[in-house]
Amino acid sequence: MVAVLFALCAFAAPIAGIVPAAATAPALIAVGFLMCRQLTRVDFAAVETALPAFVIAAAIPFTYSISHGIGYGFITYAAVQLLSGRARSLHPLLVATAVAFAGFFALE
Repeated sequence: MVAVLFALCAFAAPIAGIVPAAATAPALIAVGFLMCRQLTRVDFAAVETALPAFVIAAAIPFTYSISHGIGYGFITYAAVQLLSGRARSLHPLLVATAVAFAGFFALE
């Protein structure tokens, strides 16, 4: 099913390329606004969650990339957990993702 949908999207990609970047700006602004609303729900008294959330919220606009911001958040969360002595609470996939992002950023 994924392969079929991917093949269909390959034919639709040139049509999506017709849309100018200026036309996508309002949608990106709306998504950014919805993401910012969620910052009020972050418990800033808990450093182990507040610091990675802040890093993500700050890195996304500074890097112009949602994936880079999320990557920095993964790295920060893993580092905070390791430095606070909670290494056992980290899932191996989270650690692997943080290491992969760190490697990606080091090579970039």
